[in-house]
Amino acid sequence: MPLIMKRLVWVFAFAISGFLGLMSAQAQEAHFAQIKLTEAQITSYLQVHAPLQQLLEKVEEAGDKPDPELVKKLDKLATDNGFKSFDDLDAGGTNISCVLSGFDQKSGEFREPKAVMAEEIENIQKKNKSVE
Repeated sequence: MPLIMKRLVWVFAFAISGFLGLMSAQAQEAHFAQIKLTEAQITSYLQVHAPLQQLLEKVEEAGDKPDPELVKKLDKLATDNGFKSFDDLDAGGTNISCVLSGFDQKSGEFREPKAVMAEEIENIQKKNKSVE
């Protein structure tokens, strides 16, 4: 597995659940657009991940009406690190998460996220049948 992918798996193994939780309200409203990721986008995303988490926590604390300054800081963080906007940064993070969901952390092998989700659904259905 390439070094960048090992680094991504490690970073996201600990951080992705928090990030996705913070973004869940926006993600439900937004349409997921799959994009082709470059190494530069992945590297930039990793570099901004920690400060991004801090800003997103403040946005979440603000509830439905985040401070416009926080929104400006999100866009500035994105543009200062090679993204067109916060939306572009968010799309990159969502796509990275999607790709990482296909990696088996034990074996390091990649499976298409769609196949992983189908397997998870099947396991949940089996579990629900055993409970009934």
